[in-house]
Amino acid sequence: MVSGIFDDFKILVIQSDSLGTDTVARIRNQLSEETKVDLGSFLEVKNATGREGRMNDQELSKITHIISSTISFPEYTTASDKLMIPVVTPDWFFESMSQGKLQSVRSYSADPTLVFKGCMITCSTSICEDDRKLLASAVKSFGGIFVRDISRKLTHLITENEKDDDRYEIVKEFNRRSGSETINIVSPDWVLGSIGYGRRLDEAREITLPSGTSSASFLGDKTLYLSSDYGVSNHVRESLTSIVSAVSGGRFVTELKDANCYLGPFREGDEFDEASESPDVTIGNLDWLFWMLLKRRWTSPLDKLLHYPIPKTPVEGMDENIASATNYTGDARLYLQRLVEAMGGSFTKTLRDTNTHLLVAKAVGKKYEAAKRWDVKCVNHLWLEDSYAHWKLQPDDDPKYCSYPRDSDSVKIIGTTTLDANVLDRKEKAAVKGTASAVTIISGKASPGTNNSANSDASIDSTISRKRESSADTSEEQVRKQIKHSTKPYDIVAIMTGCDTDLTSADRKNLHRVGIKIVDIPTKSLNCIIAPTILRTEKFMKSLSMSPKYIISPLFISDVLGTLDTYPKVSEFDSVKPEISKYGLGSNISFDKDHKVRDLFLHPELGEKRVIENLIERSNARLFEGLVFNISSKTPGEGLVSDIIKHFGAEDCQKVDMKTKKFRSSGSGLYDNVYILLCSPEEKSLVGNFKKIINRDQKTSDYLIVEWDWVVHCIYNTCLDEDRFVIEKNLSVK
Repeated sequence: MVSGIFDDFKILVIQSDSLGTDTVARIRNQLSEETKVDLGSFLEVKNATGREGRMNDQELSKITHIISSTISFPEYTTASDKLMIPVVTPDWFFESMSQGKLQSVRSYSADPTLVFKGCMITCSTSICEDDRKLLASAVKSFGGIFVRDISRKLTHLITENEKDDDRYEIVKEFNRRSGSETINIVSPDWVLGSIGYGRRLDEAREITLPSGTSSASFLGDKTLYLSSDYGVSNHVRESLTSIVSAVSGGRFVTELKDANCYLGPFREGDEFDEASESPDVTIGNLDWLFWMLLKRRWTSPLDKLLHYPIPKTPVEGMDENIASATNYTGDARLYLQRLVEAMGGSFTKTLRDTNTHLLVAKAVGKKYEAAKRWDVKCVNHLWLEDSYAHWKLQPDDDPKYCSYPRDSDSVKIIGTTTLDANVLDRKEKAAVKGTASAVTIISGKASPGTNNSANSDASIDSTISRKRESSADTSEEQVRKQIKHSTKPYDIVAIMTGCDTDLTSADRKNLHRVGIKIVDIPTKSLNCIIAPTILRTEKFMKSLSMSPKYIISPLFISDVLGTLDTYPKVSEFDSVKPEISKYGLGSNISFDKDHKVRDLFLHPELGEKRVIENLIERSNARLFEGLVFNISSKTPGEGLVSDIIKHFGAEDCQKVDMKTKKFRSSGSGLYDNVYILLCSPEEKSLVGNFKKIINRDQKTSDYLIVEWDWVVHCIYNTCLDEDRFVIEKNLSVK
């Protein structure tokens, strides 16, 4: 008996040629057998032709699910694009009834343009973090589910480099044991190519991306600039350029001055400032771009909160909030989760007594009842949207946030909130950067017949005085914050890689209370790497370029959390806190037992502790400063390789193959005017072509031909070595 799984919903069934009266009757019959609720209160049937009249937005907002075999009905665009109501095939309903629990609406979408529906996708460790974010945005925009970890429900693994890729090996072994390609192993081009062709491509075939310009050309007059903040690899950037041109007619440019559309993740930085000062440049992010590619039309990025860049600084106080949601369905629930996480909060699928807020669409159900018992604050979506729009937490006891959309017509429809104009006022930004004359105009107007100069001077002096006072107040506040921060037991910004520890939102919050912030990508503030051993992962190597102060064992985190369980008060914890110096990785690894780690270093005879100390003391972002790498296109994970090399100061990385007519030399440093080629020893034809071209183009023929392992070796020994993993060299000056 599955009584009750649809009781709190309001379902609209669209009758059409492909969903006839027999299917409608079957839905009615199964519902009447499994519920005691009057069907008329939560089931409505309309014809796809719209002959009964079109539902208005307010009426439609009360619907939780639309069951239809087609998207050709009057309410579809509003329901799907604006109100985020899931439009699913009848199979979703029948499978949910059969299984006794609701099935994922994304897997049963009626929209044929959602090419990844039914797919659960993740990236292997060979995909760099910035490429992963772009691919995640693409997958989710086109109906797929993107996850961070491998699970039995996984359908696709995106990879570029099979070497040193644990996830690839795990999936290969899983497929071998299951006797079939249960999990498809694909490349980033499979994802972008499927979008370009408008259908899910055969995973077994070689991918050829669409070329040329689309006849649709809904972005035909748009020149797009991809912010350097995205940091995507050259290969993924080139693939994205191809599909955007093929699908929309849009064209990517390499100089911001040539663009009329700027794509960036953050609402700050030199590039964003330059773009925001031009009235001719439209500013959005990659989610906005993929939305337009899906809908095949131009839209304003200001139409949706998540289509515009966000500030780098999280909303103050949001890190203390843990939210969940009830009676919001489909993309609306995902939308709320993304708002919470973008502002710096945590979102949980299940409600616990540690949650601070429950986002409520209708005041019914187990979550709502539990929230009342546990004194969890219940609010509607508008509290979250307004907080995001103003980038400031709004008072959650405001009456407008305490009524619920499916219980009241007074609540603004979800998804219709726009960004606060004051937050985005470009003229205001320009005025702040302006001259004293601009300050004078802001300060006040001169009276007719008076000395404008005297009044202006007075206004400027007054304004400067106020600014100094404001600056002093700001400095005082900063000092207070620093004092408050310094009272925490630790001052650690750490990244975890290769760890079995699965931190919950509550764990992260507890760690943050004692001054330990765990980040997912290397940042400039990073000062600690947490790993079970020395690893060749992307996170580990990139983090070394940040000159970390500590490289420690995951036991530190386990011991901190265990101590917090016993001494939850920070003041008590501080007196018994685990000493970070006791968890150094040099004391927790053994070269005798782990030969792979030992072989990474030139002088393992110095011992584990001294080798790790050298790594900490000398690692920095200038290792490859001034160098230009010519990287073979056959290098596994070429985009990831380039990304790692650039983190260590390389001037540039150029992808090359047998068709390359011009190789680039380094412009400064130890290898000034030296050509560096990165390839495998087996690529003899490429090596021959490389030497032939550089001897023809330049008087000098200084070159260095190395393997990828040479780069890894240099990183872990914090120096440039010309002996190990060098395929060939001709260096007149060393």
